Amino acid sequence: MPPLPKNYIIFSVGIISIEESEPHYLDFFALDSRNVEERRKAIDVLENISIYSNNIDVVPEDQLLILVTCVKKDEERRVVAARRIRDGESQKELKALAEKADRPAV
Repeated sequence: MPPLPKNYIIFSVGIISIEESEPHYLDFFALDSRNVEERRKAIDVLENISIYSNNIDVVPEDQLLILVTCVKKDEERRVVAARRIRDGESQKELKALAEKADRPAV
């Protein structure tokens, strides 16, 4: 029998830069790094650029799903970031946290 699919919870939606000199720069390679500090910094960028504020915690050990697309500026990308729902977490509990999130400022 094939394994059951895993579900994800979105924790960030925003625009990042691929230019290192920009404050909202994201090093995509750091998200796959074995170095916990590098992964933590990249996760922090994703959390800080989000147009939503939420209570979904993300740790470097989480499995992430990152969706990326282009925007009008060549050096920017729109990002939707999610983490895998952990064993023992319920979708109902996470949905309640997400519903308490601040709405976007735009």
